[in-house]
Amino acid sequence: MTEQTNILDHIIHLSPPGELDESVRHFRDLGFNVLPGGTHADGLTYNALVVLKSGVYIELISFVHPVEHYPAGSDDRARREGHWWAQKHPGWIDFSFLGVPGVGDIINKRASNEGLGALYRPGKEGGRIRPDGVQLKWVVTFPHGHGLLPAPFFCEDITPRENRVPSQGAEHPSGAFDVGEVTLLVDKNELPTVTRKLANTLGVEPLADQTDSDRVEFAISSPEGAGGVLVLKVGDTTSLPTGTFIDSVTFLTKNSDAGARGEKRTPYGKLTHKAI
Repeated sequence: MTEQTNILDHIIHLSPPGELDESVRHFRDLGFNVLPGGTHADGLTYNALVVLKSGVYIELISFVHPVEHYPAGSDDRARREGHWWAQKHPGWIDFSFLGVPGVGDIINKRASNEGLGALYRPGKEGGRIRPDGVQLKWVVTFPHGHGLLPAPFFCEDITPRENRVPSQGAEHPSGAFDVGEVTLLVDKNELPTVTRKLANTLGVEPLADQTDSDRVEFAISSPEGAGGVLVLKVGDTTSLPTGTFIDSVTFLTKNSDAGARGEKRTPYGKLTHKAI
């Protein structure tokens, strides 16, 4: 049986250090119910969650302190500078698919069969403690060259996923219930290579009958919903902060109010509500 590796888990929106509360306010103003998250096990980041009925969620995350807070030469300074998101700028910075045991080996085997070499590194354990004291544990698996090409990481739960992604709070004033589209910008000359790598990563081929040569779509699933598409779109990647490829996120909504639809913005990222 082929393991499914195209189930969208969550998308990450970064705030400036110590400014998570500001992002929470912005997302609430955009029609989302935001739940408290907690501090991650490394003590460097903390988060809040926007959970959708589909089981996908948006992770609003911030570093607790800027790099300068930690004494030069200290272990804490080294950990902060070496964090995988240390060089990211605020906005949509990363996205994760739901992991399965040995997901890196599964993807690397697919890629090896096409002569692509190893795409993913070994998994690393992580976790956080919820405000109610419940401890969460997971394994994250990152791609080689993380941040150099548009590729997701994977999150595999050790503790029950429902502890990490609560089902309550999934009703939103905007009517959002799933992610319909995640759009990644890519340079035109990199589109063929990125397409092949993503096909191996997700375990699915691009959707057929696509007439735009500058756009490639992959069908993705949701944990509890129908899912949407992951889009590679040729565009000016210099318009995005270095190491970031997510141009926009489209939320599916059942709200027919015209004011709830269309393009919206946080101070750092673009999103769209699409009524269906």
